Amino acid sequence: MNIFQKYSKYYDLFYRDKDYKKESGYIYNIISRFYKNPLHILNLGCGTGNHDFYLLDRGLHLTSVDSSREAINIANSKKKKKRISNEQIKFFNLDIRKINLKTKFDCAIALFHVINYLNSNTDLSDCFKSVNKHLKKNGLFVFDSWYGPAVLQDLPEKRTKMIKLKEHKIVRKSLPTLYPNENIAEIKFKFNLSDNKNKSENSFTEIHRMRYLFYPEIEMLLKMSGFALIHAEEWMTGQPIGFNSWYALFVARKI
Repeated sequence: MNIFQKYSKYYDLFYRDKDYKKESGYIYNIISRFYKNPLHILNLGCGTGNHDFYLLDRGLHLTSVDSSREAINIANSKKKKKRISNEQIKFFNLDIRKINLKTKFDCAIALFHVINYLNSNTDLSDCFKSVNKHLKKNGLFVFDSWYGPAVLQDLPEKRTKMIKLKEHKIVRKSLPTLYPNENIAEIKFKFNLSDNKNKSENSFTEIHRMRYLFYPEIEMLLKMSGFALIHAEEWMTGQPIGFNSWYALFVARKI
């Protein structure tokens, strides 16, 4: 998955208003609801580590992986700055479909639509089986997803977001294309970086292919990978998922 390369450098800027603390509290409550005394967590697609540090405040120990080397480097820089030990958090540059950490965890999480980057049934199955292998008996797998019925009800739109800094301006344009027979939303991110001091500009493009998912296929793929789907709700609200639930949360238990 060759994504989040140049984008990683600006990732935290574009999501600086995202409430990672509140989201981490929500996820901790979900985990604690279905698993007694969770401690060791495997975080899939951790990005630059923003959820990890808040989950650490809840007393959890995390092993966190991401396919972007750039993002992992940033996460490790934050870890060093915060003087956090390896016993508390470990970051690895790994493909979530091919993890082999040779240890077991109470729970695995995949947040901020990480699962949607797995575009094929094979990718999803490989990831789910890899997660199952790394969980203790009755361990949990908690992840969010773009939810198919809502995506097709409220189609992705073109968006523009601007970040203004002291001497720089960064503009990100999001241009979506839907492939209905593949259940894929392809998002072309176009970045333009302006340096006011040097009066220079730079631009780059990244394409992110996101597979939106439906309840029956999630349930089936989980079952084939040794899980039982035990709960689903709208992300952060706790409401039942439906046509208005663009973001859904799923909880599965290792069989």
